[in-house]
Amino acid sequence: MRPLGRAEEIAWTLGAALLLFAGSARAATLVEGGSIDDATWTASGSPYLLNDDLVVPPGKVLILEAGTSVVVGSSDLSATGEDPERIELRIQGELYVNGTLSAPVSIWNENASVRDAWYGIVVEPEATHARLQYATIANGYDCLESSAPAANLEVVATTFDTCDAGAVLEGGAARFDRVLVHDSSYGIWLQDAPGAILTNVISRGNDTGIYVLSSTLALENVTLSQNTTGLAAASLKGVPTAIALSNSIFANNTPQFKLGSNVTVSVSYSDVWPAAPDNAHVTLGAGTLSVDPGFVGAPDDLHLAATSACIDIGSAETSSDHDFDRNERPLDGNRDGTPAPDLGAYELFFRAFCGDGELDVGEVCDEGDANGTPNHCNEDCAGPGGIAGAGGTAGAGGIAGTGGMAGEGSAGGVAGGGVGNVPNGGAAEPSNEPAGMAGIDTSMAPESKGGATTTASTGGSPAAGDGAGGSRPSSTGAGDAGRGGTGATSESAAGEGGESSSSPRCVPGTRDVCRCPDGSDGTLVCDSERIQICYCSASPAGGESTPPPAAAEGCGCRIAPARSAFGDWLGLFGLGALARFGRRSRRSRRRHDSSERRR
Repeated sequence: MRPLGRAEEIAWTLGAALLLFAGSARAATLVEGGSIDDATWTASGSPYLLNDDLVVPPGKVLILEAGTSVVVGSSDLSATGEDPERIELRIQGELYVNGTLSAPVSIWNENASVRDAWYGIVVEPEATHARLQYATIANGYDCLESSAPAANLEVVATTFDTCDAGAVLEGGAARFDRVLVHDSSYGIWLQDAPGAILTNVISRGNDTGIYVLSSTLALENVTLSQNTTGLAAASLKGVPTAIALSNSIFANNTPQFKLGSNVTVSVSYSDVWPAAPDNAHVTLGAGTLSVDPGFVGAPDDLHLAATSACIDIGSAETSSDHDFDRNERPLDGNRDGTPAPDLGAYELFFRAFCGDGELDVGEVCDEGDANGTPNHCNEDCAGPGGIAGAGGTAGAGGIAGTGGMAGEGSAGGVAGGGVGNVPNGGAAEPSNEPAGMAGIDTSMAPESKGGATTTASTGGSPAAGDGAGGSRPSSTGAGDAGRGGTGATSESAAGEGGESSSSPRCVPGTRDVCRCPDGSDGTLVCDSERIQICYCSASPAGGESTPPPAAAEGCGCRIAPARSAFGDWLGLFGLGALARFGRRSRRSRRRHDSSERRR
């Protein structure tokens, strides 16, 4: 294995693969064919360019680390191996494909629309162990073919994409869980596999979703959707095939079942929709229904919508303890207090929505609109919030009449306030509002109407028709200043404690309820200048409410805490770069036994 030279890079035919990585600083690595010693392929060495058969011999180990990419050529240079026309990765020792959710491993051919551009990964009978996790294998004749003992093969969180056969298991697998197969001729081919179990499998958009030959198989929490044939099964040389289907969904496969002689299928706690015609080989047991499963976005997104009839009706006795997304199973999807498994590969998972007043998974508390206010749950629902801060002190009132005629109080400026129209109180601003309207909130924006920013409000003139200005403090722990009183008293009462906040700015577009000077509720709006405006006018009898002028700013109000939510789960295992150019016509070849399939 060596870095790809410039001449070889030009001569090599994987143009699309090289273009894919043209913007990367990483150099492509050419892998020589034949047998290899112990090797570890890495993301930094990617893409690994394979243009010949490669064999991991007995006693040797090949490891593909997270983020590794392997691009396979379309012709076998040495014309050797099981298929002299296609490149094979043959495992006689050990293979570990160690992808992760955020850094999957990808193995594919540059011709993304072809189902058999290379042969695939072949796990030989003598292989000691092969494990694939968080991998995407694409464009192979058999993207994965294993004739090793079941205990020596694990396939977890893996996608098979645009293959002639996604996974061919001649003997089964110790673990075959959270596997997606799509746009292939055969999704999963299972042969001579006694006691095989497939869990949390999705097979969609294939010519045949699952094909079973002379095996005993349990399908648990499986979703088969929009395959030309959902489940096909046959018996070879008199060896019976028996399939138990539970907690699963068969939807829009035409037909749902295609079964030969000496085959039995028992169905329980599953949804088969549309209903399959009567079939002597199929027994419908307890919990079987035929309804539209209510997918979120078929054909690609086969999660269950919240209104699905497939929620909480499965059997715990034949269900895995997790789903395709690794959510715990069962969850109480219909919130009736009794958790039960959902049908299909996905368990309905209510993503936590902080601020909806419901205690969702992952939340310590959630008090709805009270979140983020003192003595309540904090804004991210991770625990109790802070203690209420002390109320702000009302500013001293000016001398009656000094600020102008009655009804023309001046806005407060810096702490302490101005008297009349003295310059250090800020410019006088007449008020045309009725008695008791609040002054301007100067804490929300520096150099705003009242002058310099302040954390304590100053009152306007308390003469008849004048009210003290409120203020929303900008430092944590300080309370909101209260509304000024009316009348001719020289001081207003101290305000109620308000919301603690570390930011003096509001968020444009947010709304909440605020208190108006007459004691009624108004609507608090954060305008484009990030200034709080409290609309306080009452609705005329029989008419619609009309907001008053902006002089209603500055009531003792708070901005509603921004609601947070867990993000949607990431897309499935991440090989989004593969183009989908349509499905190839079904191959005329039919597999009947392994000797006929081998070339």
